[in-house]
Amino acid sequence: MSNNGINYIDVLADLRGRREKLDIAIAAIEEIVDSAPKRETAPVLPPRAITSPGTVIGLSVPAVGPYSGMTVIGAAMSFLRNAGSPRDTKAIVKGLLSGGFHTNSKSFYRTLYNTLNSNLDKEITRNKNGAWGLKEWGEN
Repeated sequence: MSNNGINYIDVLADLRGRREKLDIAIAAIEEIVDSAPKRETAPVLPPRAITSPGTVIGLSVPAVGPYSGMTVIGAAMSFLRNAGSPRDTKAIVKGLLSGGFHTNSKSFYRTLYNTLNSNLDKEITRNKNGAWGLKEWGEN
């Protein structure tokens, strides 16, 4: 059986390099259709051991996902880039939290809204429907 000159080691390395971008794209599409089940990327533990996302009885589990370890504005901008079009505050909150963003805020919606609002005309824009976009997109 001939491989027709295909270097499968290089192909495999390329696919592995694209995996993270594919996972981000899948998460963005799941947000759009809002009906696909969310994929857990954290270690699988018995249900009784999990008390809340990122918290396991007796263990500290780091947030896992494309937005873990990012600032609010950095994560929001990354989410919007991946989404490719303007999104409302609720969609951004949902996308960031399902993408591993960790917050101790009592009202993350309000925190995100205020952060986006303070970055208006710098990196963020807002259209007439109230959806947030990226200034780099031009008119949204």
